[in-house]
Amino acid sequence: MDYFESLYEQGYDQFYVTSISSKLSGTYNAICLAAKELKDKMDIHVFDTLTVCFSEGLFALEANKLLKENKTFEEIDQVLMHMRENNTIFFAVDSLTYLVKNGRLSGAAGFAGKLLKIKPILQVQSTGQIVSIEKIRNIKTALVSIADKVLAYTNGKKFDAYILYTGNPKLRELFISTIKERLQLENLYEAPSTPVVGAHIGPDVIGIGVFIKT
Repeated sequence: MDYFESLYEQGYDQFYVTSISSKLSGTYNAICLAAKELKDKMDIHVFDTLTVCFSEGLFALEANKLLKENKTFEEIDQVLMHMRENNTIFFAVDSLTYLVKNGRLSGAAGFAGKLLKIKPILQVQSTGQIVSIEKIRNIKTALVSIADKVLAYTNGKKFDAYILYTGNPKLRELFISTIKERLQLENLYEAPSTPVVGAHIGPDVIGIGVFIKT
């Protein structure tokens, strides 16, 4: 509320906000509450991207472009809803340590995973939730599986993609070579994850964000 009030004092009274998935954070609900409290002074429109990381940022960039074209909030919603229905993130976790430490995975499950050297593949699904979709015992095999899942998801359609990674340069290099070989993608944009995401999933995570073109 303080943030919106400070902008209001600068002369702004209409806001279009894109947020991280409401299934992964309380941010969306917090902004909605602020919007209700301030509705008599300003119009705060909140769009739930149902995604995270760089994919979430792409929604903000698209909304900004449309605002510069003088599109209405309703017109921006239509474009962003289409984006929301046609994007996903696949990623692999090479180490389960951080998922156990932050409570996303039980200690028992984490111990069993380490013992079996499991490398889970996760997906940010259309519901806005992160779901484990496969468990593989070799990180190289996991990266190949991710590439194949991208092919199945895009189903022959054109798409934009970017690499998502945390702090493991060798893992990043291995994934890029795998992507280039399996998907024939060149000049991939690389999006290092934020510290907040890194604190949740650790430094040994690699993935790819995909937006299907229309």
